[in-house]
Amino acid sequence: MAAAAPQLLGEGAGYDALFTPTVAPCPATFALDYQAGDAKRRLPARAHFLLDGPAELFQTSTYTNWHPTLTPLLLVRQRAAAATFITVLEAGAPALPVAAMARLPLTLAGQPLPPALGLAVKVTLTDGRRFLVIDSDADLAGQRQAEGVTTDQSLWVGQLP
Repeated sequence: MAAAAPQLLGEGAGYDALFTPTVAPCPATFALDYQAGDAKRRLPARAHFLLDGPAELFQTSTYTNWHPTLTPLLLVRQRAAAATFITVLEAGAPALPVAAMARLPLTLAGQPLPPALGLAVKVTLTDGRRFLVIDSDADLAGQRQAEGVTTDQSLWVGQLP
């Protein structure tokens, strides 16, 4: 008999330290703007999230071992039994350079590659330049292909035309 999935608060899921969470469904691709730095210097920053399935966004507060005060926390929890995600943090200097990001299909030897084994991400900058990142399991042999790029490397980063 399979064990029941942990509930939000309790049952050893690690969520019991969250205080009065606000929970909302979140889309597969989204970005959050925030301020990075310290009290003397604050820079605009953005976190980009590319998820592969249903997820929830928690806005809450928690205590941590190293900072014994109530600290704001933002948490993304995917609902699938197995899930992958991509998070890119960008700091503004002086502006945020990423205009858009997208997860793309990745194939290995012509066959679709499951997200747990490889990912392809296209990043478009505000100046119009586009880049592709292919990251896959190094133990896999064969040609990886995404967005017209073919490589046998497990990690490939390059600018698209």
